[in-house]
Amino acid sequence: MNGSREIILSADGSSTLKLKEFDECFHSINGALAESLHIFISSGLEFYAGQRDKISLFEMGFGTGLNAYLTLLFAKLHPWLTINYITVEKFPLKEFEYRKLNYPDMVASIPEYRSSAENATEDFVRLFNNLHELPWGSEQNLLPNFSFTKFQTDLLDMEMKSGIVDLIYYDAFSPNTQPELWSTDQFKKLFGWLVPGGILVTYSSKGIVKQALRDSGFLVKRLPGPAGKKHIVRATHP
Repeated sequence: MNGSREIILSADGSSTLKLKEFDECFHSINGALAESLHIFISSGLEFYAGQRDKISLFEMGFGTGLNAYLTLLFAKLHPWLTINYITVEKFPLKEFEYRKLNYPDMVASIPEYRSSAENATEDFVRLFNNLHELPWGSEQNLLPNFSFTKFQTDLLDMEMKSGIVDLIYYDAFSPNTQPELWSTDQFKKLFGWLVPGGILVTYSSKGIVKQALRDSGFLVKRLPGPAGKKHIVRATHP
């Protein structure tokens, strides 16, 4: 999805990007930051972190870097938790795009996160830019308890060993825009990457998505969604 993109503000004041060709945004227009916190951090990371102190996490796809950024800050707030973060993105943002995103300023206004930084705004900007500027294809240690690897490729071409991932953030563009990424075949591949008891969280609760997950072996549970969205999905590897 490397077409014309523009930065817009969502309802909670946080930035997102809009793909003009498909009339689709990278995040919810009802609140980009709120959406990521609700779906991927609260319903995914916080839920799973209560079960273990080491998490191998895969994200599809890196996009604006918001989910990875919030996960990095979560690790900073929870030094007992070790996170190995792997993500994939076929069409990375340009420097002029990610430097215009206001996530560091937005996060610096949240007391819980602000208290974790000596110089909040400066530290948050540095950490966010690091995620985008680090080299592709090699593991980098951004914190003592947070390692990060990003691959510039298509999920369709991505391969990993079976049973090595604990948690998946599934944040592809919608089934209407990229139906090939919401197929049973793709979910079977992801199912194979997960450890038993591992989970996948995603914003889409469409019937075809839930059925594809079930057909792949997942146990599917609907959860309340963030503002503007009735439901999200958390799927578990039995």
